[in-house]
Amino acid sequence: MSTIVTRSGKGSPLTNTEVDANFTNLNTGKAELSGATFTGEITANAGVAVDNFTLDGTTLALSSGDMTLDAAGRIDLSADDNGEIRFFDGSSMYGQIKDDDDRLKIQGLIPNKAMLLVGNDGGSEVTMLSLDAENAGDATFNNF
Repeated sequence: MSTIVTRSGKGSPLTNTEVDANFTNLNTGKAELSGATFTGEITANAGVAVDNFTLDGTTLALSSGDMTLDAAGRIDLSADDNGEIRFFDGSSMYGQIKDDDDRLKIQGLIPNKAMLLVGNDGGSEVTMLSLDAENAGDATFNNF
């Protein structure tokens, strides 16, 4: 990172060498500001990195660990392409939720794999409903 030299209060003015170095450092596109406050919009066309998050264009990436999205109010997801929300594991898309002609469509995308509705029964995981894609969507309810 480059350093931008400043003086606060009524200290001595910057020297010509310091002014020239400041312009050089600003032109490199790499300035470090410690304790700075901004009141307007900040534009960073090459992306922004904060801790282990990177925001670049339309992608928010976390380099390690889990991500928590927390709001004091509701969390709204809005997608203008049929309201389509896709689920991936790495590069493999395994499911999606979308608007299908004003009907909620929940879709499993891995061929011949079941969709499961799972719950907790006294500390044990139970499959309450299994929809079997391999057998044309046969439904199996866990009835006693």
